[in-house]
This record gives sequence, C-alpha cells and structure tokens, in this order.
Amino acid sequence: MKNHKLLKSLILILCSVVFIQCTSDPIAGPAGADGINGADGTNGINGVDGATGTATCVACHSESHRDPVNSSYLVSNHSIDKLAFGPGTLSDYINHDVKETESNEYYNPDCNRCHSSQGFIDNLNGTFVAGVAYDKVDGVSCNTCHDKHGTFDFETDGHDFALRTLSPVTLAFDETIVLDYGTSNTCINCHQPKDGAPINDGTDTYEITSPYFGPHYGAQSTMLEGIQGAEIAGSMSYENAGTAKHRTNASCTSCHMGSANDNDGEHTMKPTLNSCTTCHSGATSFDVNGTKTTLTGLLSELQELLVTKGILTPNAYGGVDVVQGTHPFKLVQAYWNWKFIKSDGSHGIHNPVYTKALLTNSIESLK
Repeated sequence: MKNHKLLKSLILILCSVVFIQCTSDPIAGPAGADGINGADGTNGINGVDGATGTATCVACHSESHRDPVNSSYLVSNHSIDKLAFGPGTLSDYINHDVKETESNEYYNPDCNRCHSSQGFIDNLNGTFVAGVAYDKVDGVSCNTCHDKHGTFDFETDGHDFALRTLSPVTLAFDETIVLDYGTSNTCINCHQPKDGAPINDGTDTYEITSPYFGPHYGAQSTMLEGIQGAEIAGSMSYENAGTAKHRTNASCTSCHMGSANDNDGEHTMKPTLNSCTTCHSGATSFDVNGTKTTLTGLLSELQELLVTKGILTPNAYGGVDVVQGTHPFKLVQAYWNWKFIKSDGSHGIHNPVYTKALLTNSIESLK
C-alpha cells in the first residue's frame, strides 16, 4: 500500500516536470545549412504599354496635321493682299525697303503693329516704337501668332496652342477697357478700333479733319462686345455690354475656325455654316431668320440718308467718301455708326441686336 502511494507521488512529480518543460520557451539550437532554392514560378502577364513619349507632340507636329493648316491659311485674308497697304501687292510691299513708301499718302509705320509680323510681335513684347519704320517687313504668317508652348501640361494648364499670347487685351484707344475672350484674345490685339466714338464738345458740332475718320477696319471685337457705337437715343434700347448671344455662347475661334467645309473653317478664318448649326439648327445660310437681309437693308437706308445730308459723297469707284469739315454732332454720330458697322464687316451677324439698335436710332435721328 505504501509502495502504491510512493509510486503515485513519483508519477505526479514527473508529470509536473514534463508540463513545466513543455510550457517553457524552447532554447534555439544552431542554424542549419541553407536549403536548395525552389523552382521559379510562372511569369506574370505583361502590363499595358504606356503612351509613346512623343504622341502628344505628333498630334500637331506632323506633316499630316501641318499640310491642311498651311493649305487653308493660303486662302485666308491674313495671308493675301488684303493685308497690304501702300502701292502694289503685299509681296511687293514686304520685298522692298519699307522706308521707300513713306512718301505714299497711305503709308503709316504705325500700321506695322498689325500689318507685319515683326510689328505684331514687337507690339506684344512692348518693344514696338510708334512712328518708326522697319527696313523690311514680312507678312503675317504662322510665326506671327504662334511661337512656342508656355506649358506642356495641357491637362492641368489647358492647351495654349503655342500662341504668343492668351492674355486679356487692353484696348489701344481706351486703356480702361479690357476684353478677355480666352483663346480668341490673340485676335483682339488687331481686331479692335483705333479710335473711340466721337464726343460732343458742347457745341453740338464736330469737325472731321481726315478722309479716314472712323473706327478703322478692325472693329470686330468691340462690335461683339456691344460697345463703342455712337449710342444715339431712340426707339430701341441698347443691351448691356458683353451680353450678346454670340459673345456669351460663341467666340472668334469657334465660329471662324470651325471644322473645315470646302474653303472655310480652320485656318482660312472664314466662318463655316457647320459652326452656326451648332446653335441654329436647320440653318442653310448665314442669313438666319433673315437677320442679315434686314440689317443690310437698314445699313443701305442709313447710307442714303448720310449722302442726302452731305456727310457722304459718291466717289469714282462706286463707293462713298466722308466729307471733311464741320457737321452737326448727331449727323457725325450717325456717320460713325454707319462706318462702324461697315468696318465690322459681318453685316451685323457679330451682334445683331446692337447693330439694329445703332442703325434704327441713327436713321430716326436723321428723319
């Protein structure tokens, strides 16, 4: 019996020792030798190739893109004789010493800021010197408006099209007026009047001293904006500046550089009907709802009145010239509006409401 108790006690002691050993942290032995490397796994699937580094550049800098641009530009008024002034054609003008033409009554070196490539670039850079002629000038070309990109991060910064400027434009004749048409700002630099509407000095008369009196031929931006007409009071009111439909819903480039269709659009700078039908569904001509016909008729009516009143006179070329001298102020205002709308050249399409108000009120003031 005593032996049994002794045996049980020994077994309990032995189990306790074993239990303690099993629950204690083992003591690590020495590291064994490295085993043999396992076989390589199966190769993964190749990732999708990234975009070619020059893909963005090639979209524009390739012959397939450049050739149609060059072809369309050749039929643009920017590239042909209509930009010339003085004797001969534009090619005659740019291939001769400009200073030789200074004796010509039409020559004015200040015209170079828009009528030559060097003048335009210098004007943008702030280095154009008024009244000083260049020895030779080049006509307006690709390099006149385009230089090099200001950024290549088009996704973040927007596409600058390598245009020399996209900055808002302070109008030359009135530095209090700044126009911002985004990617059309390049156009405004030249397509703006050189003078403002006549101002009454209190005498209710106005003296015209130049055969070129008027806003010049670049009045498109101010017509689009709805400013700088001689706003005679009459039966039609004038809308607030910058509210015209073509100002808020379109732009120079969207209408004049739309998708090519025959010899218009893109770098021809000629408006394309494709651009019009984006808003004017079903339009088959630029005379939407007969607006162009109506405004052209009013312009002709105003011209006849101006001839009758003696501020316009027929010339030998089938047109009319302004009569220099002192005239009633309202007559000069009416003449200004006629010249403004003629100089704009869109037959009122740029801003139909403003054009109609100027014409209607001018006609009423002369009757």
